[in-house]
Amino acid sequence: MAKAKKQEQTTLLQRLTELTDNHNEKKAKQTTVFSELEELKVKRVAILGGVNADEVEKSYQEKLDAARKQVEKATESQNSLIAASENIAGIISQLTDSTSRLKKSIEKSDKDVAEWLSNRNDGLTWDGLAELLAKDNGWLITERETLNGLKNAELTASTKLAERQHQIGEHQKKDIKPTEEETVEFLTATMEDKAPCLKQKRERIAEIGMRFTNHTKGQERIKQFEKELTEKRSATENWQKLNDLFGSASGDKFKVLAQGYTLDVLLGYANTHLKDISQRYLLQRVSQDSLSLQVVDLDMLSEVRSVHSLSGGESFLISLSLALGP
Repeated sequence: MAKAKKQEQTTLLQRLTELTDNHNEKKAKQTTVFSELEELKVKRVAILGGVNADEVEKSYQEKLDAARKQVEKATESQNSLIAASENIAGIISQLTDSTSRLKKSIEKSDKDVAEWLSNRNDGLTWDGLAELLAKDNGWLITERETLNGLKNAELTASTKLAERQHQIGEHQKKDIKPTEEETVEFLTATMEDKAPCLKQKRERIAEIGMRFTNHTKGQERIKQFEKELTEKRSATENWQKLNDLFGSASGDKFKVLAQGYTLDVLLGYANTHLKDISQRYLLQRVSQDSLSLQVVDLDMLSEVRSVHSLSGGESFLISLSLALGP
């Protein structure tokens, strides 16, 4: 019995020793952990600056989002620049092709001009051509007008020459010849005597021609006036229609028209209420140009009655339906 207790004590002592060693070991680990924790706290303070970790995480997340947006923006800018670069490259290619075509066109034009100058017989050179091309538009217009004037004068002279030659030919074909008494002096004197009469007749012909021209111009003006009159009549008819609808010196027509539209709306609501109260009556305007009312008695074969013929009760129903409104 004593041996068993001693053995049990020995076992308990061993267990106590183990627990004590375990406790000391854990206490040492705890001390180490606390030491490491303190070091981590110091490092945390150095890293976070004493700020809450959530706030630091939020701040870095915002910076990360901002950086991502900047990257996206830079990517979009890069894509835009790439597209612009491709577009510019296309434009450069087109300009290069156009320049090549223009060079070929210039070379062909130079060749054509050189051939044209060589075929001329007036000795015109490249320098002379350049001098002519350096002239302004006013000089060109003046020269063109002068050239046209010369051409017209030449045409007029040619026409007169042909007319005179024709008159000479016709005169030579006639059998009427001057007699011996009709000398040059006699004929000259006769022409001088007839000259005032001939001048008067020519002036009369010119006057008649002027009147005929004025008459033609007057007819054209009359046609223009008739066209304007037709247009003004059409515009006047439109204004007259508007005047017939609501135009008057006092504005009564427009007032009646506007009040009539309002009254029609009011009668629509009133007839709806009147139908709910009594299906016998129907309110309507006397005419479209009047604001007076009349009553249709549906029970009397739709007899039209004046509002002055209504009884007290009927007048009350009508007044009530109007007063209820929308």
